[in-house]
Amino acid sequence: QLHRETIDRERMKQELELAREIQLQLLPPSTPSLPGIDIASLYVISEEVGGDYYDYVPAPDGSLGLVVADAIGHGVSAALLISAVQASFRAETRISASPGASLEKVNRQMQERNTSGRFVTIFYGMFDPGRGLLTYANAGHPPPVVVHADGSHHDLGESDLILGVDAAVAYREHSFPLETDDVLVLFTDGITDEPNAHDRSFGRERLVDIIREHRAGSAAEICDALHGEVIGFLGENPTDDLTLLVLKYRKDAGS
Repeated sequence: QLHRETIDRERMKQELELAREIQLQLLPPSTPSLPGIDIASLYVISEEVGGDYYDYVPAPDGSLGLVVADAIGHGVSAALLISAVQASFRAETRISASPGASLEKVNRQMQERNTSGRFVTIFYGMFDPGRGLLTYANAGHPPPVVVHADGSHHDLGESDLILGVDAAVAYREHSFPLETDDVLVLFTDGITDEPNAHDRSFGRERLVDIIREHRAGSAAEICDALHGEVIGFLGENPTDDLTLLVLKYRKDAGS
């Protein structure tokens, strides 16, 4: 019995290592450098490997696509699912810059693969620094937040069904204007919803407060501040992946 438990533990460890390797291979190779856009990211893979994914999609016109997704589940199955979604997504965004159309295509492909019972939340936004306009679609993902230079904030709360439920879903596109020094933060639910040792979650309100407090800093400084606060709250070994993507609009730098 003890021998079997040891073998099972070793197998589970190997599977989680494989899942971790798969997810690390999905990361963008570098952070894009574009006029008017200051960007930074945080990516922490949990011990259980939670299926998070983020990506950048530079467009020929100087716009930048931002993707944050989360496969529901953990381990190898979540990593393989998010890997398939990433492949579909990158192929689709080479054809279409439309966030809504891209989500619809990826959703249909998930259905065609018969990934029954496997679901993904995803936010895809295309930001045009020339116009200061974010165009986005959301498939059940936690709403990103915009903190303005004056400290007020706005939740991008419009959303449609998560991927993998219904192949016929129409993903609506929405637009939101950013002003100079506005901060846009995309994240996965591990940031806000993951319980700590005292069964308390970090929460959205705390997230907004920290962004507001550090909004005068660079995207990297805001990201670092959030990282420190979240890890300080959750501990060094969270049980869900943590993903943050911070964009600060430098309108003057892009003009």
